[in-house]
Amino acid sequence: MSQNSQRVSSPSQNHNGKNQKRLVGFSDKINDESFSNYITKEKNLSLGLAIFTAAIFPIILGLGSLFIDFISNTEALMYGFFLAIVYLIFAFRFYNKTKNTKSWDGKVIGKEQEFKKGKKGNTVESIENYVIIENDTGSIHRIKSNHLYNYLEANDKVRFHGGLNTFEKYDKTNDKIIYCNVCESKNDISRERCYYCNSLLLK
Repeated sequence: MSQNSQRVSSPSQNHNGKNQKRLVGFSDKINDESFSNYITKEKNLSLGLAIFTAAIFPIILGLGSLFIDFISNTEALMYGFFLAIVYLIFAFRFYNKTKNTKSWDGKVIGKEQEFKKGKKGNTVESIENYVIIENDTGSIHRIKSNHLYNYLEANDKVRFHGGLNTFEKYDKTNDKIIYCNVCESKNDISRERCYYCNSLLLK
């Protein structure tokens, strides 16, 4: 992984002979503390939501036992706490998995479309767009994303930012748009911050 890639911004000439700012390289803005603060906030929110949801099981079953004769309040609470523990085990496993998500570099090696037909099989109801990316260790990632399908092309170098779970394009020189790596909103390439969430744009 080329974690030390530098962003190079220098003027170049476009087809009209005018100077055009080159945006080549992965942005070092990702090191801004606002991104790490956002990731920590989202993880804590997910963890709190998991604990809150788990607490609902014994409450609902306990209250339900007051109106149902075939199960006692004690049994209902036991079942509720059991379900809460099982839920928390899976929630914590998912939390640890996302917490340890690493960043990696890769290259777009292709794009695919899947046409989903209706129940009768004679009409296309939806189209699913995929971008195929090979990372720097040779693993293949098939990413389902409409905006990446339209934004990226074959041979584009990209970086996956772990924690944010979004991609950054290496060469943005000829781009007119850029996607926010926090909320994934589409922005004009001239902007420094996302119009929707005000996060720094990685360019």
